[in-house]
Amino acid sequence: FYLSNSLTECQEVSSFTVHILYDDTYPNSIAARDSVYNQFRNKFACIECQDGDFSCGLSPGVALTATKHDQYRLPMDVVPRALSWFMQFRTARVGSSDVDLDIAVHPDTELGPRGDFFQYRVWGGRNHPVDTNNIYQDNPSLGFGITTDEQDDNIWAYTCSSDATGEGHWVDLCSSPPWAPGTTCREEMLGAHIHLYYQQNNHKSVAAKDMFRKLATEEFWS
Repeated sequence: FYLSNSLTECQEVSSFTVHILYDDTYPNSIAARDSVYNQFRNKFACIECQDGDFSCGLSPGVALTATKHDQYRLPMDVVPRALSWFMQFRTARVGSSDVDLDIAVHPDTELGPRGDFFQYRVWGGRNHPVDTNNIYQDNPSLGFGITTDEQDDNIWAYTCSSDATGEGHWVDLCSSPPWAPGTTCREEMLGAHIHLYYQQNNHKSVAAKDMFRKLATEEFWS
């Protein structure tokens, strides 16, 4: 996997880092973080680096975690399965915790951990602190602050019984693999898609979107 850095040069990426974003002043959030760690190490080979960073070395098939279990470094052969796992088990419903967690994911490059986090991270979890509805309106303006959406837009994924025949033959959809616990979502990822957010009334933003599509097409579909 190759990534273009800030110098527009391509470099090989051999690992990704997952950050577990939690409230360290809230016991339930800390407990959720620890629950994710315990479930992760039962599912994947994982080594804890005792010095608090990832200097203990990375090897294929084995993830690394920091001592607080708030960061995980994933070798490329683990990334497809582990990322889909984190995306689902960060939620309280799947992870059997009291609260949701958020995650941030980025590749590990020569920019270093801080540079990678601020330059390349992808957010997963609650609505991002930036209100994207305001960003992409005709008269864009930034709106900050996390909003709470009480409507469960994904309730369909947690409906564990189905009468597909319409004849009263209810089937349990959630009790066995390949589904994540308590859901009809696959625990093993079959694929993924990416949403690009851009300003339709900003020619530079549109040009950036078009350039991204062109480069992605040349890299993966040409």
